[in-house]
Order: sequence, then structure tokens, then C-alpha cells
Amino acid sequence: FPGISQILEVWFVGYKGPDKMLSTGFGGPEEARAILKEASEYFEHH
Repeated sequence: FPGISQILEVWFVGYKGPDKMLSTGFGGPEEARAILKEASEYFEHH
């Protein structure tokens, strides 16, 4: 969807209040897969 990355970034930066979060941008598909794998393995064992 056009513009969704910008919408998500604005939300993540602002949801805890002013000056609480900083965005450094988005990672690529490989980084996303690694994060999902790590989270999945954690939840399988906890």
C-alpha cells in the first residue's frame, strides 16, 4: 500500500509520547525473517 511505511513509522515514533522513540528506518526482508524466527523460537520455549 502506498505510504504505509511512512504511516507506520509516524505511529511507532509517536505512540509513547513526544521524544520517547527514535526511528532509524526499516530493515530488509532478511532482518525481518531473523526477527520473526527469534520471536517464534522464544515463544515455543516460554
